[in-house]
Amino acid sequence: MPQLLLRRRGPVGAVLRHVLGDLQAQDTDARNPRFLASVTGEEIMKKTVGTAAFILAAFAAFAARAESYPDRPITLIAPFAAGGASDALARAVADGLGKALGTSVIVENHAGAGGSIGVGLAAAAEPDGYTVVLGGNGSLVFAAGVYDLPYDVLEDMRPIGQVAEAQSAAVVRASLGVTDFAGLVARSREEPKLTYGSPGVGTALHLAGALFAKETGGTLVHVPYKGLAPALTDLQAGNIDVVFANVATLPPFLESGMITPLAIIDHRHSAQLPGVPTTAEAGYPGIDMITWYGLMTGAGVSDEKVAVLEGALAKVLKSPEFLGVIEAQGFLPAEDPSAASFRKVLDADFATWIPLIDGLGLSQ
Repeated sequence: MPQLLLRRRGPVGAVLRHVLGDLQAQDTDARNPRFLASVTGEEIMKKTVGTAAFILAAFAAFAARAESYPDRPITLIAPFAAGGASDALARAVADGLGKALGTSVIVENHAGAGGSIGVGLAAAAEPDGYTVVLGGNGSLVFAAGVYDLPYDVLEDMRPIGQVAEAQSAAVVRASLGVTDFAGLVARSREEPKLTYGSPGVGTALHLAGALFAKETGGTLVHVPYKGLAPALTDLQAGNIDVVFANVATLPPFLESGMITPLAIIDHRHSAQLPGVPTTAEAGYPGIDMITWYGLMTGAGVSDEKVAVLEGALAKVLKSPEFLGVIEAQGFLPAEDPSAASFRKVLDADFATWIPLIDGLGLSQ
């Protein structure tokens, strides 16, 4: 019997090994005519019934294992440091999944290299459905353009579903004298020395400025900071001209009257900045960028287990408790949490952002 068949996993391989073992125990060869002549009809029937029973038992055990998933704790990797809004989102997802699945979901923080360390751990984990990662477009997409990674997100991982989104806005120092997005576009074309701050090189808000330049033909000089708050503080002080900022961080800075919001960088309005138009309404629908978060696992995890996780996530996103937690952190629930929709988001973002990152020379 070919060794390749004997090495097969699961019930089929087990049956083949059972039959071979039975023959070897009797020191017989099923290809030998003398063996065939010596076996009576009753013996054949006994062997047939015995083998059939073994097959049924093997498949029953296999089905039982599939139906019992999950039967132990699941690890949710958060590829960012503990504390802060992203970590709060990860813990809210873990809590909701645990309730929906009837098991514990343990959060492990693995930050570093733009989140790629944590994502890499999930990609390399045993493909048994017990390790998932809550990645964002920073750790799942942008990191692929910046770092030389040992894994390919699109090939080595599979989506479970998109979880949440965070909107951003273009804001300027009030003393710049610009009151709408069209005015900023005009100034960026006339004055190529306008500056914009971001939380750092390769971050979503850095790339928002690059997208602005690509879509408008204007020029903004990038000034990286160690975090968004320092950039907004310098904007208030008039040391830089523009910041693309997460909407949730803006209210305390807007109270000073020293900065002016011009547009929401999304196709939807923001409940936190009522009355501020979208970039599409300002005439630039191509400047549409959100910070999103989604749940993924290894590519080798079975369709059945991914379906279980996808169904559980859908329940979480309908939970008033979960929605209350994420909205308090400035997040919006994903518009379509399905795995199929998330795959389209990933494909589209890789097609958009990787060439842009390459063009900026950010690869390390």
